[in-house]
Amino acid sequence: MSAEYISITEFARRDGCSRQAVYARLKTSLKEYVKVIDGQKCIDISALTTHLKGKTDKAIDTKNTVNGNDLDLNETLEDLHKIEESSREYSGEALQALTEIIKDQTKQINHLQTQLQEERAHSRQLADNLAEIAKGALILNQQKQIEAARRRWWQFWKVDVAQG
Repeated sequence: MSAEYISITEFARRDGCSRQAVYARLKTSLKEYVKVIDGQKCIDISALTTHLKGKTDKAIDTKNTVNGNDLDLNETLEDLHKIEESSREYSGEALQALTEIIKDQTKQINHLQTQLQEERAHSRQLADNLAEIAKGALILNQQKQIEAARRRWWQFWKVDVAQG
């Protein structure tokens, strides 16, 4: 079985570290996995699994001690669950409060829309009334002009009769 080799960059990406960290380990823990291919240093992919296994074992060994302090993982998990639960409760309460605000604002919007429709209907009625008044004024003005023309005509004959 032939070994599969990956670049330093790819190894760093899969390992979750920087390329500089990989280059630093090439002379120590990764020395036996390095091979130069086409002028580029490459690392046997099996080093990744071996290296990750060592990382995991070390993480398990040090899980119970952080900065020299002993931790009870069960208590920590319980605390995290309590925080998550209270966060969910708070989120639920916040969601209910926001839902109530939205309902109230929807009622206000509906009420304002109803008022707007009533105001528009009232404005149309006033515009119709104004048009009727203007029409009446125009008719009255025309009647006055006709009456004025008749008077002039009548006055014209009246003057002639008096002179004649």
